[in-house]
Amino acid sequence: MVIDGNAFSTARLRAEPLSDGHLADLLAMHADPVQMEMLGGVRDETQTREYLDRNLAHRAEHGFGLWMVRDPATSAIIGRALVRTLSLDGADEVEIGYSLRPDYWGRGLGTEIAIACIRHAFHALGLPSVVALTQPHNVRSRRVLEKVGMRYERDVTRGDLPHVVYRLTGPLSYRP
Repeated sequence: MVIDGNAFSTARLRAEPLSDGHLADLLAMHADPVQMEMLGGVRDETQTREYLDRNLAHRAEHGFGLWMVRDPATSAIIGRALVRTLSLDGADEVEIGYSLRPDYWGRGLGTEIAIACIRHAFHALGLPSVVALTQPHNVRSRRVLEKVGMRYERDVTRGDLPHVVYRLTGPLSYRP
């Protein structure tokens, strides 16, 4: 696994920073009801442009943020990964996250992405802990978070939807 401030790669993935050029890829992801089921539902073009602008502004301000993930064999965009700031119950946190096209589910790629995001947060950014959020019934995502060492912390409501918060403290405690 290779990680720098702008990109990361694993044996099966290549990630690049989000750019304006990824709008079409985001539109396709955000229109997929299966991929977006656990992410608040499909988003229209206006919502997707706002998402893109918000995440580009985050990277410009903080120096880290969202990556688009490619299959190196085909160069196709297959998902996204993120390390970004988050206000959670009034506290400043840094969140890791990922989303893959459904045809890439079940291959362990979510775990690879989560590990890369955690390593970036702990080693490149020097953070003391990270959180991840998912909906309580998203069993697949919860398994990934537990597999990479994250532990359930509490229930919260985000965007009028129930979520569970997982946390990992590191880097000394983190052993992938």
